Amino acid sequence: MNIRIKFLGVIYQVDVAIYDENDGLIYSGQTSYGYVDMALKPKRVYKLIATMPYDKLTTYFYVDKNKTYCFMFPSLYMSNSNNVTLFLTDYFYPNLPIERGEIILWQR
Repeated sequence: MNIRIKFLGVIYQVDVAIYDENDGLIYSGQTSYGYVDMALKPKRVYKLIATMPYDKLTTYFYVDKNKTYCFMFPSLYMSNSNNVTLFLTDYFYPNLPIERGEIILWQR
């Protein structure tokens, strides 16, 4: 089953490792613009270890009918920033960000 793992609020590349229920490594790689696509067997539990330059996430997830699984790093929950920045991309070219394509909703 083809799924997408997406990391919310991430602007860096994330190193991703996925293990099966026997702790066998089945995927190791990096995200592209915050997500990675892969094929996993449904009705199974997988262990996800994701690392960024300043944070690490270890969690388990169950693959069922969903096509997209979203995760967020712990440090992003406790942000002291009052800014929200959206990075814009073209609908037909999702891997190509628009230069200077950002909207800042709040500022100090």
